[in-house]
Amino acid sequence: MTFWIQHGHGKGNKIDTIARTGMLTGIVLSPADEDRSTLQATSYAAQDYDVDTILDPQMYIHTMPGAVARRHESHGLEFGEISSLYVSAEEIREQVEAVINANHQLRLKSIVTPSPYQASFGDVWTPLSLQYARATIANAEMPVHVSLVAEDSAFVDWEQTIRYLDALTTLDCAGVYLIVGTSGKSYPLLWEPECLTNILRVIYTLTELNQYDLIWGYSDIVGVIGLCVGASGAATGWYNSLRMWAPEKWIPQRGGRQATPRIFVEPLLSVIERDREAVSITRTRLNAEVFPNQNERQRLMDEQPWGIADSWNQYLSAMAQFHQNVNNSSDVPNRLSDFSQRLDNAIDMLSEVRALGPPLDTAHSNRLNMLVQAIDMFRIAENL
Repeated sequence: MTFWIQHGHGKGNKIDTIARTGMLTGIVLSPADEDRSTLQATSYAAQDYDVDTILDPQMYIHTMPGAVARRHESHGLEFGEISSLYVSAEEIREQVEAVINANHQLRLKSIVTPSPYQASFGDVWTPLSLQYARATIANAEMPVHVSLVAEDSAFVDWEQTIRYLDALTTLDCAGVYLIVGTSGKSYPLLWEPECLTNILRVIYTLTELNQYDLIWGYSDIVGVIGLCVGASGAATGWYNSLRMWAPEKWIPQRGGRQATPRIFVEPLLSVIERDREAVSITRTRLNAEVFPNQNERQRLMDEQPWGIADSWNQYLSAMAQFHQNVNNSSDVPNRLSDFSQRLDNAIDMLSEVRALGPPLDTAHSNRLNMLVQAIDMFRIAENL
């Protein structure tokens, strides 16, 4: 199993519901969204379900001007604003000790290192990210996952990226926890093929070539491509900012519009608008092909009430099931071939549906075509 839930506020019984299905591998805990006692209860309940748990220490929040780490003080993780120019070796040691203590409080079996947010793999935070990793490895008496938290544009420069990986792969750690920062301005995200190609190359290099375990956080649907190239887990959450990470997530915002209820449609490999797009599809001859689940199809045909909470629950359940389709016993080329075939099928079906008249946004096809390009470029780059 490979499906991880990215924990956040408003969890309700969402995690319990997926855990009871047996399809949940693990949970990435967020200290910003629950105080210590509540997060302890969340962690202990997960362990009762025999679900893995790790804590994202979210130190990157403290390296971004204007960002707020809401409940970090409760966990002993309130570090204030950290400056790359003034942080000392002693401060790094103290911050690492605080992270280790927070993990002990939650009875976790492995630790994720604190890390700054890197705008590139050549910025001032790059050597410091490795210092935090080394300090954690030296002091933690448990397996360590090194945080790699970088802006998506950082991966475009492959020469710089591979130099960073050369340093990272000298570390004696169990694995890597990957977060890719995005603009966060629109959901679902439209990936630049070159950027996504190099992210896949990073995952492949760390896992298949260097035998590290890797969990890709905030990865949404593309996390499954990460699984195809070697990742052991992909995490995603119920609302948009738990599906794609953006610096703005941590900076207080005013106003904002209410989220549009959506539905994840696996045959289309797309998250589409429920009331405008999905309901329209049920009025075509392709309704049963697009929505093979009879109960789900009937709810759409009857236009039963559907709120944002329904969207969140449906997405998590559908993604948990989606992860089950990755054949971990096959090799990378075969896994990619299987996924590519599903992409081709989804693109064809989107085209058929649009030809019948439903108001499907062309962005859905564009996103899938970008994924096809990224996979093709990855195969060429890695000679697969």
